[in-house]
Amino acid sequence: MAEKIILQSGAELEVTESDILTQHKLLNAVCQEVKGLDVSPLASGAQVNLNVIKDLFCIMLGSDKIAKAIEPMLRRATYNGVKINDFKFFDNEKAKPDFLEVLKEVARVNLAPFGKFVLSQLKAQGVALGTKAGTATTNTPLK
Repeated sequence: MAEKIILQSGAELEVTESDILTQHKLLNAVCQEVKGLDVSPLASGAQVNLNVIKDLFCIMLGSDKIAKAIEPMLRRATYNGVKINDFKFFDNEKAKPDFLEVLKEVARVNLAPFGKFVLSQLKAQGVALGTKAGTATTNTPLK
């Protein structure tokens, strides 16, 4: 199923979910990259910890493993009706400013099927996402 997304620039991105094996590669890459991230400030019920968010953001954007896992998913997306073949598509000056937002949306669409399960497992382990321990909900939007 394709999802149409209007980017902040006004460009239209259409993303179709990849096959389960490709999605699993992305999920695995994300898990491998963030497994060492200290989320204890979140589990303790503290206010949103900007250092945790910064670390997560830098891991997600700076990971070659995650980029490698996302690239095949880009081939199932269009940008203003033009098929995205690979990262070189964003060498275009008009598309370049949307690069990070496109990556985020492609990842979100392809990780969303796993979201409810992952959040329920975190809750079962007593990890709260921005709430007091043990009170995280599984209906948190992934956007």
